[in-house]
Parts: sequence; C-alpha cells; structure tokens
Amino acid sequence: MKRQRIQSITIKKFKAGTSSKTILKNYHNLLKQGFSTIMDLHSRKIIGYPFDQQMTTKIVEKALDDALLNRTIGDRLIFHTDLGSQYTSNEYEEKLKNLGIRHSYIRKGCPYDNAEI
Repeated sequence: MKRQRIQSITIKKFKAGTSSKTILKNYHNLLKQGFSTIMDLHSRKIIGYPFDQQMTTKIVEKALDDALLNRTIGDRLIFHTDLGSQYTSNEYEEKLKNLGIRHSYIRKGCPYDNAEI
C-alpha cells in the first residue's frame, strides 16, 4: 500500500452526544419497573399502543393521548418509561407537566426494571 501510495479509509466510531451520567442525575425511578406499552397497572390492560416506522416524540405523545382517551387521570398518576430520547425530550416533559403527570424512569442497563410484577 505504501509503494502504491494508497491508504485505508477509516471511519470513527459513533459517540453519543449526551452523557448518560448527566441524564441519570435528573431523572428518578418512581415506580421501580419499566414497560414497552402504556399499561394500566390497576386493570392490567394495554391502553395506548400506536405504531410507526420510527420511535419519535410524536409517536409516544400519540400513545399517551390514546391512553388518556381510555382512562381518567388522577392527581397521583405516574407515567413510567425508559430513558429514550423521545421520552426525555423537552416537548414530552412539558406535555406531562401540563397534564399533572409525574414522570418515572427505569435505571440504565437494568433488564429487571422491564418486568411488571
């Protein structure tokens, strides 16, 4: 390669832009569990489950809207999610705050938080 004056093309590894340590300082696990759909733990029914090609803030807002159509929210409602960017976005946090819903998050890297008891 040196004699031919050619060299390999290197691509740098992707590095996340936000430190997860910063994220974890700001969010708390109020429920100590985690789920992939919006489930009413009292009735054990799925109450919000929209589909899309990408997991965006808009799709999780739609899931929340669908869930709110199926249930009346009270003053002690906790909405529990993972630390995905769609759930930690400013828009989603603002929506929950305006609805008076407390937001809870699972711990990073703990699969046992994903099981509902």
